[in-house]
Amino acid sequence: MERHYVLDNGVVESESHENRYATNFTAQHSNGTYAPEKGPCPTGLTWIRDARTSGATNGTAAAGTQTRISEEEAEYIRGRQVLTNWALQDWVSRNNLLAKGELEKIFPANATGGNETHPPIPGPRTGLAFSGGGYRSMLHGAGVYSALDNRTGTLFIKDDPLAGLLQGMDYISGLSGGAWLVASSVVKDFAPLVGEGGMNETWGLYRNLYTGNKGNEVSSLRRLEETVSFFVGIRDHVHDKEEEGFNTTLTDYWGIALGRQLFNHRNGAPNAVMSNITLNESFQNHTMPFPLILADGRRADEVIVSQNATLYEFNPFEFGSWDANQTFFYPTRYLGTEMKNGKPKDDKKCITRFDSMDYIVGTSSNFFNRAFAEQVRNANTSQVGSKLSGIEGKSSERVDRFKKQILGDTDDASQTYAPYPNPFQGYEPSRNPTAKQTMLDLVDGGTDGENIPLIPLLQPARALDFILAIDASADTATNWPNGSSLIETASRIRNNDTYAGTIHMPAVPTSAEIFIREGLNRRPTFFGCDETGGALIAYLPNNPVSYYTNFSTLTSNVTYEEQEDFYRNGRQSILTPLTPESAKPGAKGGPKLVRQEEFAKCLACAVVQRSKQRQGVEVGKECQKCFDMWCWRENNQTQSQTLGRLEYNPGLSNGSKAGYEETVGRQRAEQDIWGFFSRVTGYGDATRPGQ
Repeated sequence: MERHYVLDNGVVESESHENRYATNFTAQHSNGTYAPEKGPCPTGLTWIRDARTSGATNGTAAAGTQTRISEEEAEYIRGRQVLTNWALQDWVSRNNLLAKGELEKIFPANATGGNETHPPIPGPRTGLAFSGGGYRSMLHGAGVYSALDNRTGTLFIKDDPLAGLLQGMDYISGLSGGAWLVASSVVKDFAPLVGEGGMNETWGLYRNLYTGNKGNEVSSLRRLEETVSFFVGIRDHVHDKEEEGFNTTLTDYWGIALGRQLFNHRNGAPNAVMSNITLNESFQNHTMPFPLILADGRRADEVIVSQNATLYEFNPFEFGSWDANQTFFYPTRYLGTEMKNGKPKDDKKCITRFDSMDYIVGTSSNFFNRAFAEQVRNANTSQVGSKLSGIEGKSSERVDRFKKQILGDTDDASQTYAPYPNPFQGYEPSRNPTAKQTMLDLVDGGTDGENIPLIPLLQPARALDFILAIDASADTATNWPNGSSLIETASRIRNNDTYAGTIHMPAVPTSAEIFIREGLNRRPTFFGCDETGGALIAYLPNNPVSYYTNFSTLTSNVTYEEQEDFYRNGRQSILTPLTPESAKPGAKGGPKLVRQEEFAKCLACAVVQRSKQRQGVEVGKECQKCFDMWCWRENNQTQSQTLGRLEYNPGLSNGSKAGYEETVGRQRAEQDIWGFFSRVTGYGDATRPGQ
């Protein structure tokens, strides 16, 4: 078999190799258990892959350093791009989104598919990124997702002008609440999020995320017993993992509770595995975008901030980091195996199924750990706890025993982390800051302030041309985004030596106040239109078109009606966005919406812009008109020092006020939850994560 590497410049290198993943995989839902399994290690496996191909060896990246994706990912993307380019070609032609003659130049027939030794195609390479933000992010993102999906069911119109763009996406990334959406999609074999029966069949969100009951109240003994059964069932699964000798924390409990809502809410079996996604039919036939889930790494002596958090990526083939001081990747399938100096410590004890999707999505969102624990632990403030304390006899004894078993010492700070046996222990100590660590402590992917998972998609080795970034962060006091995530990512790339000369990020405003003053947090904005390198980013913030979707990040259940309202608002935010001028605060004439066909054409211009540049195709009058309308240009930036702090309390873009008081009331009711969370985690209002 040939090994293929896609380099920064798009060239594919080949070398002979043994398949790193040539082992017998079990089925995605094989053993129905959460516990990892032990067995003999495979022979002839290259355990650690260095993603660098050249450059400095002193722990920093030199300008021009090349990186490479794995041969398995490169092979998958080659097959995927055959389909995505056909999908994009069909999308733009079906909707007459490009001028006559441009289609053939951007999608040349003789380039479709490529071959095993040449770049596959010069057509657009695309990615979709979903921010963190709990259910708010997942549901807003699902509305956008469904607008782009040409398989969306009868709840919405299939022939929307953006339908089919999802089928043209090569990559899909998520963290925290965005990871819930990505994981839900790929675990269910890339099934439509909205089927013929609507979204009722998608998730079990009507049940309380923290208690397993319908709604927020535990109003009867029967429902209380359901809650106890819910928690004890989770405890039994975690105990299985403990019996195999693995450390467990609140992340295990939280991840299983979350997985019941996202993956298997009917049977509750936490048995989906990240590496076994490769067995799904949609993965084997390349119809699924390549999934990426992010988490942050933390050393004991570190504070999680943008400039020092190591970003870790989970994908179906590998786990690792693109940070230039640790460009190492390890087979996802064998996470949990004790490693030393790049080899298993015991070749008879390799671990599989440690890469539980419940644990991974719990890791990427363990911002919620303490809030979850408090629902059981604090009898004074928790609805569950207050009800449990009133039960006598055997039920009371069960409750007390359960609370001791599941919670332990939740004041221990380590309970807020997700421990992973360090696969890079002892490996390349001269440029590996984790070489002396036996465990990697991973935390919520948005903890560093970069709440949109852009860094993996901006990697030159992936050579993306276009990224659609969906932002449902809670940057403001009223839970709306203000561009802070883009600002943080730009700052990380600009100021952090680990990315010097390796990643290009288009210019973005330098302050959140500029985002608000220019209305960029209320409508789509294109960044990088006039640049020639790196990806063009289309930024789509959560904003109220027909419904107030600023639910608290810690929202624990969502009704069917609220889910439908979220879906519709998410769809409308990308199908019929506000015009740039009417999105600005105090705009005269009130909100004005763009027609679906008009914005679809402009989004198509953004998708193919880098391909046009490569093929020497002029921008064209129609696309230039679009860019003049939707592109942000640095020379138009208002000086940030002239702006004061701006409050952001938007009205609905469609002019309606329905639902406003109800949503605000819900938001106020949940502020007490945030107050608790601030106390137990140390996050105050000034340091509140944008989630």
